[in-house]
Amino acid sequence: STSILQLGRKFLQNVGEPHAGVRVEAGEVEDAMGAQFARRLFEKSQDKMIDPASWEGRVLARQHPDEDLRRRLYVGANTSLQSHIDTLEELLRTRAELARLVGRESWGEVALDDKMAKTPRNVMSFLTSLNEHNRPLAAKDLALLQRTKRDHLELHGSPKINAWDRDFYSDASSTSASSLPDISPSSPLEHASKVSHASSPPSTASASRSRTSFRARRGSPKCASCASSTRTRSEERRVGKE
Repeated sequence: STSILQLGRKFLQNVGEPHAGVRVEAGEVEDAMGAQFARRLFEKSQDKMIDPASWEGRVLARQHPDEDLRRRLYVGANTSLQSHIDTLEELLRTRAELARLVGRESWGEVALDDKMAKTPRNVMSFLTSLNEHNRPLAAKDLALLQRTKRDHLELHGSPKINAWDRDFYSDASSTSASSLPDISPSSPLEHASKVSHASSPPSTASASRSRTSFRARRGSPKCASCASSTRTRSEERRVGKE
C-alpha cells in the first residue's frame, strides 16, 4: 500500500513535467499564419523548440493547415520519457499484486468495492451502452470532418481523420465561433486590465464630485412643501425664544 502511494505521487509528478520540445521552422509558420505571428513567435531566430502544451503549441496544433506540423505537435504532446513509462508500469504491477493478496482478480475490483458501480463488469456494461448510444452521433460528426478534409485537400473519397486533424477540421467545418477560449498571450492581460478598471475605486476627483453632489442633495429641500415646513419650524422656535 505504501509503495502504491509513493508510485502514484511519482507518476503525478512526472505528468506535470514539461513536454519535450518540437522543432518548428519560421517559414512553416509565416507561410500559413502570417509574418506578424511568425515574428512574434520566433523573434530573430529561424527555428524554435516549441512545447506542445504552451500557448504557441496549442495555437499551431489547432489552427495550422499543414498536417505534418500538427502531427509532430500531437506526437510531442503525447510522448513520455521511458522513465515515466517505467513508473506507470511498476505502479500497475504493484496494484495487481496487492489485488491478488486480498483475493481479488484485479485492482479494478479493489477500487470499485466501495463505489456505486461495485464491479468492473457493471462499468463495462455502462460503457458499452454509452458507446452504442453515441456511435451514430459520432459517425455523423466524423462524416462531416471527412467532407471538410476532402474539400480542403481536394481529395476523392473519404479521407482518414487522424487525432491531429480533429480540432483543425472541427473549426473549419463549424459556422460558429470556436468553443475554446482565446489562448493568445495578450488576451489574459487585456482581460485583467478590463477587470482592473471595472473593479478599481473611482478617482479622487470623481469621488470628490460625488461627495459634493451628495451633500448638495442633502442640503437642498426636495420640494416646495419641505421648504415651507422648514421655514415654519424655524419661526416657531424663534417665537418661543422671545
